[in-house]
Amino acid sequence: MNEKPESSLLVRSQETFSELNPAEKKLLCEIARGCAIDYRAECEKNEDDTLKNAPDPDWGVDRTLRANLIRWLCLDSEIGTLPA
Repeated sequence: MNEKPESSLLVRSQETFSELNPAEKKLLCEIARGCAIDYRAECEKNEDDTLKNAPDPDWGVDRTLRANLIRWLCLDSEIGTLPA
């Protein structure tokens, strides 16, 4: 039985990082699926393309990614060899 790619990446990441927040899990699943992910806040723009309603400066855990997780994804040579 083959593991889903997101399962492989999640298992590997949980061996390195004790606990992942929801945004990090979502990122890893989308990476494994080869999909893009967008964490930007929704906001309206004026006609001149400036922000009408600036996004909340208080980023919640649903949009927070640890720098060391991103670093690990970029530098760990085994990440690219996980089953697809």
